[in-house]
Amino acid sequence: MRKYQHAVITAGTSLLAPSNAYGKLARALPQLRFAGPRALPAEGLSPEQATDAFVEAASASERLHGPAPLQVSAEYSMLHALRRNQRLAPHPTVTLIHTATFDGALAARWVKVLIEEDFDATVTLRPVEDFNVSDRARLKQGIGAFMAAVATALDGREPTSTCFAPIGGYKVMTSMGYLAGAWLGYPTAYLHESGDQILHEIPAVPIRLHEEELATLAPLLHKTNAVPRWSSLSDGERDLVERYRWLFDVEHLDDEAYVSANPFALFLMGRPDLRHLFAPKILLSPDAAARVAGAHAQGLARRQLTTLLERLLQHPSDADLHHEWFPTRDGWSLYKGSIKPVFRALYRLKGHRLEVAQVWLVHKTDTQYEPPQPEEVLSSLSARLDTTRWEDWTERVYRP
Repeated sequence: MRKYQHAVITAGTSLLAPSNAYGKLARALPQLRFAGPRALPAEGLSPEQATDAFVEAASASERLHGPAPLQVSAEYSMLHALRRNQRLAPHPTVTLIHTATFDGALAARWVKVLIEEDFDATVTLRPVEDFNVSDRARLKQGIGAFMAAVATALDGREPTSTCFAPIGGYKVMTSMGYLAGAWLGYPTAYLHESGDQILHEIPAVPIRLHEEELATLAPLLHKTNAVPRWSSLSDGERDLVERYRWLFDVEHLDDEAYVSANPFALFLMGRPDLRHLFAPKILLSPDAAARVAGAHAQGLARRQLTTLLERLLQHPSDADLHHEWFPTRDGWSLYKGSIKPVFRALYRLKGHRLEVAQVWLVHKTDTQYEPPQPEEVLSSLSARLDTTRWEDWTERVYRP
């Protein structure tokens, strides 16, 4: 039987549960307080100070869990069960995907220490933003980002030697994590923790859409970013929603139905191998294209424009996307990209087009490419935009 060399695990805060060994330790520390099940820093302490206090106390204490641990954490129990069933290879690599909350990060930090020590493993922590359960739109975006993090951790590994275990965190992480893993062909491991802790391995049910189908769906999926009314859709669009209900949410509000892409659809739209179908077209003005004409500059531009798009779609309020030197106006912003080498781009996201009007590859203190004042740039642009022949860089960026 082949053993798992890699494990990708969604991590929660079970380490801090009151019935578990380190949860009892946490509740005895004055540096921590609990609001229901959630751990928080004590009044007057920063998250870093409270976390360091817990780690120091846990490190100084004798081993709390003994040789056959059943009350450490769900992530630890999973690896223990794999090893007990002779399914864990020596010196495994483990990725823990955890929410970037105080207690999520604290638990993951100490679970990492325990797994590295007790399983001779190499452990990587991968935080994801906490789910905003009070805002449906942001919750959907958060689930989509979580599924993308799962895919990133799994991509490129061999499914037969990789254990994917979406066991910790919110319950929705288990079901949506399975979908992300199954799309990529990875089986899922689940541990029934009561009694003898029975290990279940669930095969990946094939989930596949032909690229032609996705290309047909792409315009409608983009349209649903604006959450249109059902009544505004054409008959053909309504038919697609009905045929592919597992990609859409239809919500009713004040006697009107609204359509949006669901988290799985958002996950597909963000997949690197599907960018040519779903990501915005990338268009450069003749001036911008001329400044990145060389081979080295083209490679830099491809990398930086990819990063720009990812940040626009995932963190649109990021300060680096809207440099203070050029206050955003008329849809145009200045992107502050890499420093060495320098990359700055004047851009706007217009519908399904990323338009790049100008690029600077050296700092503004260099007289060769000193950026003009914003008013001068906008005046020059507005005079030429109607006649600009944009150069399509979509294929160069997405399929270099």
